[in-house]
Amino acid sequence: MTQGIFDEIKEELAGRDFDSIDEANALLQTFMERKNREPVQGFLGISPEQMHRIFRRSYDETSDILDFNTGLSPSEFQAIPVVEHVLIFLSALSECEPVKATKKGNMSLGFSSELAEKIYGYERFPLQMRMRSEEDMEGISSLRHILTMCGWIKKRKGAFSLTKNGRAIIDEGFGGEHYLKLLKVFTTEFNWGFQDGYSEFYIMQRSFLFSLYLFKKRAADYIDRRVIADCLIDAYPQMLAEVYETYKPACEIVGDCIELRVLERFSVYFGFLVEKKEKQEDIYREQIFVKTTDFFRRFISWHIA
Repeated sequence: MTQGIFDEIKEELAGRDFDSIDEANALLQTFMERKNREPVQGFLGISPEQMHRIFRRSYDETSDILDFNTGLSPSEFQAIPVVEHVLIFLSALSECEPVKATKKGNMSLGFSSELAEKIYGYERFPLQMRMRSEEDMEGISSLRHILTMCGWIKKRKGAFSLTKNGRAIIDEGFGGEHYLKLLKVFTTEFNWGFQDGYSEFYIMQRSFLFSLYLFKKRAADYIDRRVIADCLIDAYPQMLAEVYETYKPACEIVGDCIELRVLERFSVYFGFLVEKKEKQEDIYREQIFVKTTDFFRRFISWHIA
């Protein structure tokens, strides 16, 4: 508890006489339940009780806070980067399955390289860049793991192929329920720290619903993405204790990781935010601003202000 809470408890108990410890404990319990339901400024108006649920319960017990509109037209999802990549991956696999796995269990270098070209183009994977395995193409490797977790591709008898559900996406299209499945897997099962070299930052990933609420409150118009990172650190300062690197201050390391994982690889990738880059006087630096998309506003219905 903070000193402020202790002071409020003292004020609540001042001048009261209790006939038993149980009576005093009952009053304290009522007081704490009331405090847990009160909005907190550092949480942008969310109560501690709500914060606990969006952190621990995610999709199970938060329908009073937000809902996801899976009934949107399939066309609403087509331009979202992660959806584009999923469809390219599944289509490519459907054309040449089964794709033999390597001894390490990865997809073959040839298939991975062709997929990287289709998804990212030569700008990210130039011809002269020698790739030795799928693991050298982190975006491809991550996507393969995510699609496996979604149950859309499988590896059987040393080869990769589509599952029944994966083939249904190719045959019937990608819709809202597929997107929600992808979102749930990415936020609750896939490790955001996969291959990026930062600390685990468990809290950073588990706070994804609060991050979405933060976008609603702060990113309706373009805002420096570092401001968003600072707001998230203010809400969850415990993240600073997870830093093991010493090459620069913990707040900068956590902020850099938030920009990479929460903003770039999650929010922009899933179509919730769009970026705008502005060159600084130093030609080697860019200031990056983000704001929420129309899709963000249509897909998420908030039941809190």
